[in-house]
Amino acid sequence: GTLASTVRPVAPGTTPAGRAPPLGVAAGALLGFHAGPLRSLKSQTSVPGTSPLYLGVSLYPKDPAALSQFATEVSTPGTAQFGHYLTPGAFAARFGPGRGTLSRVEAAFEGAGFSVVHSYPDGLFLTVRGTAQAAETFFSTRLVTGTGPNGTEMLPATLPTLPLALQPYVQAVTGLDSGTQTFSLPFSSLSGSSSPLQGGTSLITPNEVHSLYGLNSLYNVSSLPRYAQGTSIGILLWGDGFSPQDITTFEQQFYPGSEPPFNYTAVPLDGAPAPSAGAVNDPSHAPFELTLDMEWAEAAAPGSRLVVAYVPDGPAPGYSPSTTQLLDGLSYLVNSAGVSVITESFGSPDSTGTSYQSTADTLFQQAAAEGISVFAASGDDGGEGGTLSNTCQGTVDTMYPASSPWVTGVGGTVPALNGLGTLTSEVAWSHSGGGFSAAYSTPTWQQSGSAYQEIQ
Repeated sequence: GTLASTVRPVAPGTTPAGRAPPLGVAAGALLGFHAGPLRSLKSQTSVPGTSPLYLGVSLYPKDPAALSQFATEVSTPGTAQFGHYLTPGAFAARFGPGRGTLSRVEAAFEGAGFSVVHSYPDGLFLTVRGTAQAAETFFSTRLVTGTGPNGTEMLPATLPTLPLALQPYVQAVTGLDSGTQTFSLPFSSLSGSSSPLQGGTSLITPNEVHSLYGLNSLYNVSSLPRYAQGTSIGILLWGDGFSPQDITTFEQQFYPGSEPPFNYTAVPLDGAPAPSAGAVNDPSHAPFELTLDMEWAEAAAPGSRLVVAYVPDGPAPGYSPSTTQLLDGLSYLVNSAGVSVITESFGSPDSTGTSYQSTADTLFQQAAAEGISVFAASGDDGGEGGTLSNTCQGTVDTMYPASSPWVTGVGGTVPALNGLGTLTSEVAWSHSGGGFSAAYSTPTWQQSGSAYQEIQ
């Protein structure tokens, strides 16, 4: 396997409001919908008109090209903009669509029978709740359900279109389809290491990590220890949250007593339950990953504040959350003052959700403009992660959001320690995700053959 690469897209977010649609796409057609998935849907039936729907509405930034340029330059050493990050409020004023535009979009949905659930200061994303009948009328389509590759799926029977008045403002809509895009967790990491570290144990404590990776020198760059106070790390996941007692137990048993205590804020969104001891019974197992992320984020950055945003599980058997809810969580974090890092330990096959990816990439550009580093797991299935097949057949695909040029894809390593606890070697983990992105072009720095390294 190879580590996921950070690559630059052909033209991220460069569709200005009001621009004509691509060739072959009807005027007003919603991004990401086509006839292919519908043809594979078996036993189709109409969705009852009273069925509830939860939709995400993505708005264009004020100037998409300018946002893309600023997000690139503010992150590139040597440019005049480098390091001149914006606060969420300054971002909204400079790149948000504006309160007037947001109000027009909200009014259009409310007039069609929807209610606005969440909107954010940047004005780039809002969620609305309504019925299938309201959606069919508003988007001039018919919703059907049936059996698809991922089980029960819902899709528009005809290409949904936006009302003419909204076409200059709305970039994408999520939630008109469900079950067609699934997200996976790195489950293999939850069952323990299959290759114990040299020295007879697979357990590494925070103190050992601090020593192995030279973190102690970062904490002690002055006469007084300087930890991560004043830094906030956003964690995005789904499920029933976490057990506070598990966090307390980890802190008491493994966390160095000389370092600042754990500091976290739980943010359950869209009906997700509050943290409780019962979280460990969640059949999705997402609370295990969330707990792991919390423990080691705080262990590596003592004194930081964790902003733990999570949304509800999706339906059985996969429990994959909806794209609308994940985007809601991401919107919350990029609009939260003080967040400087966002971590996402999940992924979905690259290019399977155009509406989701276009919206998320805009929010990732916002993160870059605000100086927020975004990290995502590259996957645990090597090159097969992008197909979720594990068949060792077909193309070598990447996982999104690790494949996004605005995100740092993170793979795994296999460290080896001797009997004294000293790191003797560390190699890339062969199960880390990687491959060729179907959504983003190869960056210039990776186009020469010498830029590639094969990991055996």
